[in-house]
Amino acid sequence: MQEGMVLAFIPRLLAPLPRLLRKPLFECLICMSSFWTIVIWFGAGNMLSWRLVFIIPAVAGLNTLADAFLGFIREYRI
Repeated sequence: MQEGMVLAFIPRLLAPLPRLLRKPLFECLICMSSFWTIVIWFGAGNMLSWRLVFIIPAVAGLNTLADAFLGFIREYRI
């Protein structure tokens, strides 16, 4: 969330939170995968099941690839 984006106010608003809480909420794309996957999983009405054990690492892997791709784009300004 960079300046000029729609949700850019969120980091400023939640800055007083401890880093341990900020990372899974909005600071770290890879850390966010576990928290938000669980929130969306239960929000969609799914019950706790064995599939969640596989879904969280899959989402974390996709977020890792997305983070690497975004880092590449930022570095080379594509």
